[in-house]
Amino acid sequence: MTRTLTKYWLVPHVVYVGDFQHWLLHSSEWTVECDASKSRVDEGDFVYLMNPETGIYAWGMVLDVTLPQTPGEQGYIKISKGAIKPVMIGRNELQSRDELRGPISFPSGKFNYLLNRQVKAIDSVMPTGIAKPPAPADEQFVIGQSVPEDEGLHVEYKEVSLNNIAGEAYEYAVAYLTQAGGRVLFGIRDEDHTVVGITVDLKARDMVQKTVENKLSTISPQILPVTDYWLEFHQVIYASGNQVADCYVFELEIYEKASKNYETAGGKKYLKSFSGRIRIR
Repeated sequence: MTRTLTKYWLVPHVVYVGDFQHWLLHSSEWTVECDASKSRVDEGDFVYLMNPETGIYAWGMVLDVTLPQTPGEQGYIKISKGAIKPVMIGRNELQSRDELRGPISFPSGKFNYLLNRQVKAIDSVMPTGIAKPPAPADEQFVIGQSVPEDEGLHVEYKEVSLNNIAGEAYEYAVAYLTQAGGRVLFGIRDEDHTVVGITVDLKARDMVQKTVENKLSTISPQILPVTDYWLEFHQVIYASGNQVADCYVFELEIYEKASKNYETAGGKKYLKSFSGRIRIR
C-alpha cells in the first residue's frame, strides 16, 4: 500500500522560460525560478502562481525540481500547465479575503503550504470556465487549532512525551487489531482536540519510527509495516500556511485484519472503546 498526500503551495510569478508576455500558451510545460532551496516542494505537488499586481493567476503540477548547485543560486521547478489566463482582480476583493494577505506578500519566491480555505478562496477569484486542480486533502494540522474529527472507535488523539509514544502505540495497535482497525494521532491534545505537535528533528523522527516499529514487531501474531500498519509524520503549519519548524503530528494507522486474535508479547489483550482502550486480558 502506498499513501501519498498531495501538497499545495503558493508562489509569486518570478521568471518564465520563453515569452513572458504570452505566457507560453502554446506549451504544455513551463519552468519557474524560485527559492526551491528553502521549500519542500516535491514532484506531484500542485502549485498556485499569483501576481497580485497584475491580477494574473495560474496553477499546475510539479514535474521536476532542480535545487541550487551553489549558495545563493536560485532553484527551478518545472510545471505542467493546468490552467493559465490573465484576468484583472480588484485589489479590494483580494484585501477583503484576510486568509490570503499573508501568503500573497511573502518574499523571495518562497513556497508556503496552503490551507483548504485558502485554496477555496483562490479558486473563487480565478476566472470561471477554466479547469481547477483537485481539492486538497481535508486533513491539515494547524498549530493551536482543533481538528474537525471527533474521537471514536477508529480515532484516538494523544499528547504524550517522546519516550511514551512507542508504548502507547503498542497497546493501541493491539486494541485496533482486535477490532476493526483505526489510527492514533500523537501531538493532538485529547481533551479539546487542539493541535500542539511534537517537537522532533530529523534524527528524533527516525528514532521514533524505529522504536515504534521494533515494539510493534513483538505483537503476536506478527504484523508488518505497510502491509498491516502505516507510520507517518505530518508537518504542523501555522494558520498562514508556513511550517512550524520541527513540529509534527505522528500517526499510527492499523489496518483491519480478518483475524482478531492479537496480543502483546506478554499476552495482554486490549479493545478500543469510544474514549480510549480497555484491557480485556
